[in-house]
Amino acid sequence: MDASRYGVPPLDPALARSKVHHRLRLTRQEKVQLCLALFAYIIACLGLLLLLVALFAPDRFPASRDEFQSSRVTPGSDRASSTTLKPLSSLWAPYSPYHPAGKYEAPIREGCVLSQVNILQRHGARYPTSGAAKLILKALKKLQAATTYHDPNLHFLKNYTYDLGVNDLVQFGADQSHALGKETFKRYREFIAESGDAPFVRAAGSPRVVFSAQNWTLGFTKASKQTFPAKVDLVISEQSNNTLANKMCPAGANLRRESQAFIDIAVESVAARLNSVAPGANLVPQDVYAIMHLCPFETVAKEELSPFCSVFSRSDFKLYEYAWDLEKFYYSGYGGPLGAVQGVGYINELIGRLTNSPPLHGLQTNKTLLSSPKTFPLNRAMYVDFSHDNLMVAVFTAMGLFKQTNGPLDTTKITEDRTWIISKMVPFSGRMTVERLSCPRPLVPSISRSMRWWNWMTVDGVADYYSEQMEDYVRVFVNDARQRLEFCGAGEDGMCKLDEFVKSQRYARNDGVRDFEKCNHTGW
Repeated sequence: MDASRYGVPPLDPALARSKVHHRLRLTRQEKVQLCLALFAYIIACLGLLLLLVALFAPDRFPASRDEFQSSRVTPGSDRASSTTLKPLSSLWAPYSPYHPAGKYEAPIREGCVLSQVNILQRHGARYPTSGAAKLILKALKKLQAATTYHDPNLHFLKNYTYDLGVNDLVQFGADQSHALGKETFKRYREFIAESGDAPFVRAAGSPRVVFSAQNWTLGFTKASKQTFPAKVDLVISEQSNNTLANKMCPAGANLRRESQAFIDIAVESVAARLNSVAPGANLVPQDVYAIMHLCPFETVAKEELSPFCSVFSRSDFKLYEYAWDLEKFYYSGYGGPLGAVQGVGYINELIGRLTNSPPLHGLQTNKTLLSSPKTFPLNRAMYVDFSHDNLMVAVFTAMGLFKQTNGPLDTTKITEDRTWIISKMVPFSGRMTVERLSCPRPLVPSISRSMRWWNWMTVDGVADYYSEQMEDYVRVFVNDARQRLEFCGAGEDGMCKLDEFVKSQRYARNDGVRDFEKCNHTGW
């Protein structure tokens, strides 16, 4: 191209070459900027590589069915998470997916050595029970009989078909148990390695409980890289004396009037709203309560938020949550005369393990199982039991956890300052962990009035000085939230002496003070 034709003077080739060479010489600042850019690029590539590994590593997917033939679902993986369902899922009471209620803490006191771990865990997420399914279908039939829907959130009902199973564990529930098995091994890795033992695992006889236990052991074993292969050592029939199921107190099953009365009052406005946007449905408050179950049940079954969740507001779900809190409080909690007694059998077994002594034989315990070291071994490092929510609530009550300082829960309006919140106590895969620790005996200095010199005396709680003597202590976590244990003199660190803990369990050690006789259990 002739540059002169366009008014541009020709460029001398020698001058052009010198300018190119000049541009290739970078200043110090430009070199630094280039190095930083290159470093950032390398970091970004490494981050992308790590992300791809995390997404596609085999550990992210369910194990093969060959590993776990007995379950109706694929063996659990550790992919279950409730984070995508928050914050709504925290209002689903016993149907909430597991979420930590606190942050697990290592012992504050120096020199403490973990000597035993006891875990009581609920089964993973499941389908509705047969009784709940009947109520859901009855209410759903009424809602789908509406002549029209004025609320867009109800339009999906025109083509909706109910397709949930009954009673069984869902895949999400299997994944929950598997993930918590892995987490347990990682948390107690050093303790387990030092003990050299896999945990002793029991399960109540319901299939969903057994499958949860099996998935937990798969996760635990996988996390240990097969070094500590865990298995379900004992399945206890629920048609026999069973400290992991609350089927021995039929009289207690009739004590659920408080929650039903609250639903009739508090949920009436929700029923009126639905009837106004679904004319012809003629829903009553109990129908609405049953339909609300579909939000959590469909969500955990299909692992995506159910369209029923959009039918109700957050305020509606707060009523739903409180109705469940009432039911558990007045059934197997402090509000029921036969609540605590259903948990005394497990408490006595726990005391036997903590003290390495045969547990007390009571009306609920199975004497045959407790008499054999194969079915009730002592001196083990870790025990893991799988159970149901109602039994766990009874255990909490018998032990003295979650007491309400302001009295029983109000049955006419929500008690806002309560600590009795079922989603934090027994969500799907919820757990209680009881640790036994051996710690230096605390000492504090005191001045003798007569001698005016320092001497030493032992006290409970946290101290600045410790003797060489070791004592056994207990601390309790519920879904990783450390419990205060005031009933046995725990200090700020949440630990109380094992002896004091045992003394505090008088109700259980006295076999429920004859309350079990009121259960009308006629035997098996």
